[in-house]
Amino acid sequence: MIPTWCVARISASQAELQRALDWACGIGRVDCLVIEPDTIWSHASFAFNAYYQTNGNNRIACYVSGTASLTKINPSYGTCSYDVSK
Repeated sequence: MIPTWCVARISASQAELQRALDWACGIGRVDCLVIEPDTIWSHASFAFNAYYQTNGNNRIACYVSGTASLTKINPSYGTCSYDVSK
């Protein structure tokens, strides 16, 4: 199986990303305290991917109100390592 990650859409506005991030860190039960973002996009991407990975890598788990999409390109950078589907 090819590894996949769930990341925030570049086209999503900051307001849309913040609403989706609030959902992921609240109802979605993602532990957002471990995230040290440098941008709203990277914070949202990390949270969305965490939700996606813990919910069976199901395509619907990466919808997040239309603000996220799947990628086969590893979004990890520097010391920020994104979990990967297996």
